[in-house]
Amino acid sequence: MRPPALVVSVLMALSVLVGVPSVAAADPVGSVNPFIGTQNNPSASYPPFGKGYGNTFPGATTPFGMVQFSPDTYNTASGADNWGGYEYPANQIRGFSLTHLDGTGCEGSFGFHDLPFMPYTGTLNSNGSLPSSPATNAAAYRSGFSHSTETASPGRYGVALANGAQVDLTATARTGMARFTFPAGKPATVLINAGGSANGTSASSVSVSGNTVTGSARSTGTCGGGSYTVYFSARFDQAVSNFGTWNGGTVTSRGTSATGTNTGTYLTFPAGSTVTVRVGLSYVRTSNAAANVAAENPSASFDTVAANASAVWASKLGAVRTTGGSATQQSVFYTALYHSLLHPNVFDDSNGEYAGMDGQIHTVAAGHHQYANFSGWDVYRSEVQLITLLFPSVGSDMAQSLVNDAGQAGSWYNWPYANVATNIMNGDSLESVVSSIYSFGGTGFDAAGALSSMVGTQSLPATRTIRGGLYEYAGAGYIPRGTGNVWGPGATTLEYAIDDFGIAQLAGRLGDTGNYTAFMQRAQNWQNLFSPATKSITPRYQNGQFATDYNLNSDNNDQFVEGTGTQYSWMVPQNVAALVAKMGGNAAVSSRLDTFFGQLNAGVANGAYAWLTNEPSIGTPYLYNWVGAPSKTQALVRRVLSSLFSNAPNGLQGNDDLGELSASYVWGALGLYPSITGRAELALASPIFTQAVISRDNGRVITVNAPASSAANQYVSALAVNGVGQSKTWLPESFVANGGTVDFTLTGSPTSWGTGTGDAPPSFSDGQNGFNNIGASNDGAANTANLDSSGHSYSSQALSAAGINPGSTVTANGMNFTWPSAAAGKPDNWLVNGQVIDMGGRSASRISFLGAASNGPATGTATVTYTDGSTSSVSITMTDWAVATPQPGDTVAATLAHWNATDGSTLRTYLFATTPVALTVGKQVRSVTLPASTDQGAMHLFAISAT
Repeated sequence: MRPPALVVSVLMALSVLVGVPSVAAADPVGSVNPFIGTQNNPSASYPPFGKGYGNTFPGATTPFGMVQFSPDTYNTASGADNWGGYEYPANQIRGFSLTHLDGTGCEGSFGFHDLPFMPYTGTLNSNGSLPSSPATNAAAYRSGFSHSTETASPGRYGVALANGAQVDLTATARTGMARFTFPAGKPATVLINAGGSANGTSASSVSVSGNTVTGSARSTGTCGGGSYTVYFSARFDQAVSNFGTWNGGTVTSRGTSATGTNTGTYLTFPAGSTVTVRVGLSYVRTSNAAANVAAENPSASFDTVAANASAVWASKLGAVRTTGGSATQQSVFYTALYHSLLHPNVFDDSNGEYAGMDGQIHTVAAGHHQYANFSGWDVYRSEVQLITLLFPSVGSDMAQSLVNDAGQAGSWYNWPYANVATNIMNGDSLESVVSSIYSFGGTGFDAAGALSSMVGTQSLPATRTIRGGLYEYAGAGYIPRGTGNVWGPGATTLEYAIDDFGIAQLAGRLGDTGNYTAFMQRAQNWQNLFSPATKSITPRYQNGQFATDYNLNSDNNDQFVEGTGTQYSWMVPQNVAALVAKMGGNAAVSSRLDTFFGQLNAGVANGAYAWLTNEPSIGTPYLYNWVGAPSKTQALVRRVLSSLFSNAPNGLQGNDDLGELSASYVWGALGLYPSITGRAELALASPIFTQAVISRDNGRVITVNAPASSAANQYVSALAVNGVGQSKTWLPESFVANGGTVDFTLTGSPTSWGTGTGDAPPSFSDGQNGFNNIGASNDGAANTANLDSSGHSYSSQALSAAGINPGSTVTANGMNFTWPSAAAGKPDNWLVNGQVIDMGGRSASRISFLGAASNGPATGTATVTYTDGSTSSVSITMTDWAVATPQPGDTVAATLAHWNATDGSTLRTYLFATTPVALTVGKQVRSVTLPASTDQGAMHLFAISAT
């Protein structure tokens, strides 16, 4: 169902197709509707985090292109420019700029929209100058427009302006091309506003030489990011009859150059002309911008360039060929795939040069690209997995780009924007991005160098990291409430645990067992914020106590980022099974999820429910697979796809976030989802198409068949992988790596398929019961440990003076303890959170614990489990480590001459051993479950003795 000339008209965008029969094989390019996501949905407004729409743009671009040539609108009703550059209800266009981002928030600090061109049909002054400067009178040069004259398709955009000019845009990777058709008898002037970036410019310049204009703009990134400079070279296809420049409010007729903070140029052609301009971009220099035009767009006609752009899109979008579904579903699907392939962006020029994070010019390896604009907090969840699934070679280059960025910047930044290292959101997500790319087959990059850089920057002492709160997180095991340099300590602890899981997985794939073990232990730090009282992720204070005055259903934006504690409590993709166990088991969690999904897009106003168009909730519909209720995932994903996405301008009910929201739709429509970030297993739902064939650029092919799929048939009754039936609700990494066929048998009612004990997707528990706190440091290196979350730790030298060294024996109350073998500055104790310690089935008559409390004393209950399944409860009380007089039931096991403190203070400290407790005679101890919580303070245990 291909519209003429591959054009998707606005009428298609506004249509509501009800009851449309299933279609045959889709036309990937013709199905794309670039207007989806350009209109606010008033019913989906979520203060304070923005309007409920995608903030997408409809203009001309190519996959991952440097150039996005698109209209920027102005709404006279609201008196404002628009978030994504283009807003469907707006009634004026202020220019057609060359750079855009798909779906960012940050109202008032949108980013890009650099170097807008604009046709002007008004008369000039008698001296040939503009009537006024566009810098001070922008309204005079805006033009009305109507959607009825507007068309858009991948690689092409057109509109007839109210001023009489027809504008047609197309693009190559590094160039834009515009055709301005002026009305007969009307003046024909083109404005180039070098100072017209969305966030303004601190410097801009233009230079006119014949029919060529060069210049630059220096602006700031989205959400207040740092400054970047973009250069351009524009060549018109005919001689200029008049020209001039402006600088601020001053217009200079026949001026050949202007430099300032808000400059531009105008060029006039014979009345009624049709004028074509080819403009190259570069972030290196203007000569490179000109060279990009020479390399990519030297002389072909506009229609040829547009056809070539369409062909490039056909190649990329055609990596997924779908059959079945309705025309509406096909349109929403291919538009979502289109949006998923807009970013990150090629950043190197045709000669391989690019501007680095260090401000220097670098050259990318031949045959490869440097990419920019990674919205790390968003795209690590499912978008980079989709890109790498389809194009492993592209994913490899993206990973290498991030390794290059980190090397040049000196650390890992979570939102590289152009060549500016920024941290727009919380977390440190690019490590998860790289790990996920590797797991999906994008292995063609310096993975060993990436791992070395990650470990070097994310280990204590925190001297090379951008991670706010890394000292608290890595040393104490969580970021306490009130940590001043951290946005949302609760959310950020969870993000860092996911990031560390990514580091661990990369280390494991590269055979680095030491770092795998170390970072898997940190990947389980989410447990330290799980409160047994609330059965939720809950803010925790420095003294170890969970907040009891915090409403988990409300967002104060101090503990959680763009979400509530209830919404964040599900964000443990690396170890869902452990989360489920702590929440009370399968039945309890299934019921809790039912309540959570009572609203699908509640925002923070109704924070007890899901917010599925924002990232922390985006993968939660697949959690039912872990609790033996996969039919609920199947029904819910279908409901999400049909109710939160549509083929209309308001068809995205949240920021697209450089394609992440759209990527989640693509996965859901395929019936697959990469739930475990850093890995390539795929959780299953049910496909909306009867067939999807995925052709990867490494030659592997994945075929998803669901011949009975329909609105009525959404439940899986059987599944076969490469012809072999299975009840597991997930596909292994080997399926992604090798390709194959998965056959869904779908029916109209829930079934028992996938509900068996072993059918749940995997969870990764390595490190779950390991040491999670660093309690001892070398003298002079207090910033490598953090026992009490306040910057204090035992001195390794003081411990040694008391006869306590790594692996040595500590004797107290007639019990022998083995001191942890960890080196100073490495995890050496359990901050208790219910860890299960394997005791090996030993025979024992007594048990005792060696440790101390911080901000204590602290009392909790441990459980001894015998090999026959029976249990005994053991109360543990630990005295504060800085108190000489032990609590009843404690004995001083060692006195230490001084502690280490980041503030330089010194204080005598103590270790304590509990009075031995008798165990059941004749039984063998299988394990000891440490206290899940304590009455006050924080309990630290260094060793257990059962003899």
